[in-house]
Amino acid sequence: MASIQSNLDQIVSLIQSAKVETDNEIRSVAETLRKLPLLKNYNADNYNNSLQCLNCQQHSMGVLIILVNKLNHALGCIGSVDSDVICNQVQTFLETCNIRHISFALDMFAQLFQTLTRILIEKQTPMRGINLLTRAIPIIQSDEPSRLTSLHSQLFELCLSAKCFKPALNFINPSISEIEKEDGRFDAKHYLLYAYYGGMILTALKRFEHALFFFEQAVTCPSSAVSRITCESHKKYMIISLILHGTVIPLPKYVSPIVVKFIRQNFSQYDELERAYGSPKASSLEAVVVKYKESFVEDDNMGLIKQLVKSFYRKKILRLTKTFVTLSLADMATRVGLGSADEAEALVLCMIEDGEVCASISHRDGMVSFRDNADGFDGRAMLARLEAETQRCVGIEMELRARDEGLARNPEYVRKCSGGQTDPEDLGGLPHKLHQ
Repeated sequence: MASIQSNLDQIVSLIQSAKVETDNEIRSVAETLRKLPLLKNYNADNYNNSLQCLNCQQHSMGVLIILVNKLNHALGCIGSVDSDVICNQVQTFLETCNIRHISFALDMFAQLFQTLTRILIEKQTPMRGINLLTRAIPIIQSDEPSRLTSLHSQLFELCLSAKCFKPALNFINPSISEIEKEDGRFDAKHYLLYAYYGGMILTALKRFEHALFFFEQAVTCPSSAVSRITCESHKKYMIISLILHGTVIPLPKYVSPIVVKFIRQNFSQYDELERAYGSPKASSLEAVVVKYKESFVEDDNMGLIKQLVKSFYRKKILRLTKTFVTLSLADMATRVGLGSADEAEALVLCMIEDGEVCASISHRDGMVSFRDNADGFDGRAMLARLEAETQRCVGIEMELRARDEGLARNPEYVRKCSGGQTDPEDLGGLPHKLHQ
């Protein structure tokens, strides 16, 4: 272990002697630390002693690189890791680090929390990391809530594992307009997982409209190959689309042809489910669910399938409201395909509670009376919702207009559109990312 401590001592000495006053000096230190090889052995005491030698405010990048090394080694011997100690050290780092210094080492910063997520998932203590991720993401975003980072998907994974969804809602943003490239590039996997995990969280909260949008984003992401994330997203997209609309909404035309071909060839059980859902007989749907139960369970979609079956009966009851003003519970059960009047009553009560129908049930004669919902679009709540949606649309329009104007003034864009040639020297003032 002497060589390990020796390497750590050298790193600590290097950090303590480095000047970090100007941006160039900070950038130089970050590049030096980035090139250091990871230490190959794990000894928690060695790392902890080295951390105590550094002032986090003055040596933020030094503390960061040591924590990255410590967590990487901890991941290799997960059984002996004390996750509480690690989380406390990361929390102290977040509370005392110099944000300006960290901004020059966002790749290492993201790596720290990606490794932490893996450790907490392995240790089955995901709840411990949720608060840490919610504090780390804004540091990378630099006060831009519409900026997507690689840590969004890590936070969502922790929330799903812990079945604690509320903290993720502040970071589920359907209006993502920018992607943070922590190390000069962005792995498409992080975007796919952001969309997939986000859709799963929204599905768990029964926000099906938003969930459908997120699954669609995962399926329509440009790709040259079909990923497992894309497959699983499309399965859930089909089920939720049936729940909401009674049919599978066609995907946009810009979906990758490879994805379209794969879907046509490999989703026969879900295609059969769609056909059965469109059948007037509940027995057809039930038969398909039984036939492919093992497949649905393997896909972890059985919970959604059960909700789909319930929605089938709900939609049949909604169709009855357009034909009848009053109807007996027994007759309703027969027409819908339910087993008894009691089942019909329980389902109608749920629909009344959810605001799907406006009705009353008379227990004296077992009759259901339907009526129009006169209050559906009145009241302060609806006005507030309309105002909020209007403001959101105005904000999106202004952002699109600003981006359109910026693009129109971009020399690289103008050159490509005009088909002309531009002297590379004329592009000297452009950001580097536009040349990639």
